[in-house]
Amino acid sequence: MDRSWMLMDRRSREYEDGVEQFLNFAAIHATNFESIRCPCMVCGNFRSQLIPEIRNHLFVNGIDKSYRTWVWHGEPITSEASQRVNPRDFSYHEVNSSPLQDAQDAVEMVEAAFNDCTSDLKEFKKLIEDAEKPLYPSCTKTKLATLVRFYKLKASNALTNKAFTELLTIVGEIFPESHQLSSSTYEAGKTMAALGMEYEKIHACPNDCILYRKEFKDATSCPTCNTSRWKLKKNSTEPRPGVPAKVL
Repeated sequence: MDRSWMLMDRRSREYEDGVEQFLNFAAIHATNFESIRCPCMVCGNFRSQLIPEIRNHLFVNGIDKSYRTWVWHGEPITSEASQRVNPRDFSYHEVNSSPLQDAQDAVEMVEAAFNDCTSDLKEFKKLIEDAEKPLYPSCTKTKLATLVRFYKLKASNALTNKAFTELLTIVGEIFPESHQLSSSTYEAGKTMAALGMEYEKIHACPNDCILYRKEFKDATSCPTCNTSRWKLKKNSTEPRPGVPAKVL
């Protein structure tokens, strides 16, 4: 499906037609017309709106141009889709970076950081104390408050772990030498984990239809789209029981 309209002038006929194309697609795949995510630059797929309101937002605020695979509106995530991302269009993607791989790397990194900080009680205590220190002498902001803002920036702009580490390094070089800012994504993750930023892994439908919890806890396929809960064996249509296709 053509996405070129997303880069067009919002006053153009191409953009107008593209908005209607998107809204029709969203309506066809919607399970609840009152809770369709709005992909405008302000809502960023975090807020749900009615279709007329989404239409207004897309013209007033513009669409998030990085939203090239409409996963929140019924389009499946595939490796092929991730490879269609053009790094020249989005500066936060490295040339060899894949959004799917970045997500997996992030999960593994946070998991390792959490295990490290909770297995050593002295280290855990030190992380807690460091988090409450001023970012640098005479600074009114704490290390924790600053990291929270940096993580918000990372999430809202889809920064990869590599880009986030580079950002921390650059900012650290600007701050006084005695600053407390973490020097890498891994170190920042350890601080956040020590302060209770835990996570729970929940199996999910690859098409984002459901989470395998509560009444779907023991299901082996999605009741909405019939997609298997499990990954498929290489070069085969046979599932690998116990290996989830997608994890939240």
